[in-house]
Amino acid sequence: MAVIGSSTPIKRIQRGTVTVGRNSTATVTINSVDTGKSFVTCSNKNGWGTGGINSTATWMANAISSYCVLTNSTTVSFAAGYNWQYHTQTVGDPIVSWEVIEYV
Repeated sequence: MAVIGSSTPIKRIQRGTVTVGRNSTATVTINSVDTGKSFVTCSNKNGWGTGGINSTATWMANAISSYCVLTNSTTVSFAAGYNWQYHTQTVGDPIVSWEVIEYV
C-alpha cells in the first residue's frame, strides 16, 4: 500500500548480527525509531549442541532457541535458551541475525 506523498512506506531499515551466549541475554543499540511504526525480526544463524551418554553410544543434536524484542526506541533485546540434557557437550553460541523496519 502506497503512502500519499511518499514513494515507499518504509522509512528506515536497520540490520545486524549479535552473538548470544547459551542461557543468556544481549542487547543492541540502534538509531531511534518510532516503536508504534516499527517491528523487529530475528533468526538464528547458528546455535547447536551435541551430546552423548557415553563415548560409544546415544548421541543427540540439540537446538538452541532464541528470540528478540524491540525493547524501546533505541534497544533490541535478545535471549537464548539451551536444551542441556547430557553431561558431555560440544556447543556453539547462536549468532542471531536481526532486522528493524520502521514505516513512514
